[in-house]
Amino acid sequence: MSGPTEQLDGLLETWRATRDPRVADAIEAVSAGLSETLSFDPHDPDSWMARARVADARGRGELLARWFPPDWRVFADQLVVVEGWPDDPRTAGALCGLLRAAPFRSHPSREAWARVYALLERLRDPRTPKSVPGDAEAHGQRFPRRDTRAWMRAAHERLLAVDFGYTPVPEADAAALAGLGGRASRTEADLLAAVYANPDDDAARLVYADALTQRGDPRGELIGLQLLAKPAAAQKKRAEELLQSHRLGWLGPLAPIFDARDLTFERGFPVGGWLSAVTPLDLLQSATGCDVWRTFRWLNVRGAAPGYSEMLADEALFGLRDLAYVAGSVLSGFVDEAPRDLERLQLSGDLEYVGFADALLEGRGLPALRRLSVWYITGDDPAQPGLDRILASPVGQALESLEIRGSSEAGLTPWMEALLAREDVPDALIVTCGSGYRHASGWELEVQRDGRWSGRATYKPKAKREDRFAELAGLLTRAGGRLARLDVRWPRYAPEAAALAALEAAAATAGVELGLP
Repeated sequence: MSGPTEQLDGLLETWRATRDPRVADAIEAVSAGLSETLSFDPHDPDSWMARARVADARGRGELLARWFPPDWRVFADQLVVVEGWPDDPRTAGALCGLLRAAPFRSHPSREAWARVYALLERLRDPRTPKSVPGDAEAHGQRFPRRDTRAWMRAAHERLLAVDFGYTPVPEADAAALAGLGGRASRTEADLLAAVYANPDDDAARLVYADALTQRGDPRGELIGLQLLAKPAAAQKKRAEELLQSHRLGWLGPLAPIFDARDLTFERGFPVGGWLSAVTPLDLLQSATGCDVWRTFRWLNVRGAAPGYSEMLADEALFGLRDLAYVAGSVLSGFVDEAPRDLERLQLSGDLEYVGFADALLEGRGLPALRRLSVWYITGDDPAQPGLDRILASPVGQALESLEIRGSSEAGLTPWMEALLAREDVPDALIVTCGSGYRHASGWELEVQRDGRWSGRATYKPKAKREDRFAELAGLLTRAGGRLARLDVRWPRYAPEAAALAALEAAAATAGVELGLP
């Protein structure tokens, strides 16, 4: 047998003749070592079915690794196709994994489970008794209806009673099988490394989940549940229960530096969270370079603790898409020549205070940056946040949104007036100016230039401050010649009639089209 594909075909023929589990292990090892050939959305049942009907041995392995039935009816239809495939231990492995997860637990789903049990009995893979739940009673209890529980329990008992005998291959052949595909070297650490090497690959996560589930690790169940395209309410509840119990434990060395309340998992792995407000240097040093970072896509940073700069600059965090609440003082090593995936950056502190402002605005290492926020600008001088530097820079010209938020309410109007006076703002750029933490006070003004400026003003405070309507009226008067339209909103209360009349009068005088609720 010259290549892996031919080797796989030969092993499958041997397994069908012997059912020897050592041959099955070799098949899975060789199959896992083959590169992917299928290009399709595994969550699309129609796409999966179209390929399943014509798949060869190599393709069947990839389809089984990407099996995400969204509901039991689709699952039952897919099983009809799988039943027509030649006997394959990989099919048995996939079915055992589905039995362990039991993603469908309604009474009608028995139709699909009946096919699963019948197919497992036909395949007679000797590894089955150790791969499915060993306790038929406990397995049945996972199903809500009493008659369904009894049916599942009986079906499971019949499966466990099947004669899974096999014909051993000659010892000489067995010795050769032991090294095929590097099975012995594919430990859980290897499978986890495959996930970190390609965090977007669901197939790698499923293989890792199967290994975890076989030894009773609940994280395998979480990965399977979170990979479901349309999980039922009970499945969502079970996933949340697993996270409540194990969320921090699954972070490994990162656990001490995170707040568990603000930690998000997707597809079985952490994707984002808030760093703890108090983080000792030694813990940050332990977390620096940790592979667990490789599945993170967003991160909110509190403070500017020593050690943040080195940790954030490490290549393990190059996959971040969103970095927020980060002090510029800790990003001195962040912008280098190595490209990162960062799409949004929210800085806390004046841009002039950020030591790497020039490198940031040149865009070195940040080819995907499209949203920039600079928070807590002090003073009311429009030059203070470096508006000229931002808009004239390579980063500024590539941005889709720019947010400037100050700690002083007084600075809001001058910043917006300075912006409206500019002619070099890209048409696609949306600029927002505001004040206060999370838009807590004053106006939030969002504008976009398309020939002439248009925008939206939203008044955020809970308390009535009619002088703020006067502030907006003043802005319309001074900048109305450049502002074509402004839509005004006040979600928490309606202004006094006099304040609203003054605003309308200012818009009419300035020639601004005013949109009101």
